[in-house]
Amino acid sequence: MKAGATSLKKVRRRPVLIPTAIFDRVRDAGLTAGYYYHESPVTGLFASRRYDGISYPIEQFWRDARESKLANVVFVDPNYTDRAEDMGVQRLSPVGQSAGG
Repeated sequence: MKAGATSLKKVRRRPVLIPTAIFDRVRDAGLTAGYYYHESPVTGLFASRRYDGISYPIEQFWRDARESKLANVVFVDPNYTDRAEDMGVQRLSPVGQSAGG
């Protein structure tokens, strides 16, 4: 079973019916694409299911990056869940401090 397949099966309704997405344009250019997600893949909303094969959980991103196996074009979704907030999110420029420190 491909990584992420279980999460993609959780999506019952696939309401997105657009004929072309950025992933298609990447493929048409002769490049490979990879899409990495945290909890629920946005690609799971596409009725065509044609992006399921390039969708992977974020843990796979770290492995692919470490092993130099990333696609030509990579999309990494931010963590849209509240779990990131619950764990504490670091800000690039903390409130009350200037960016210079």
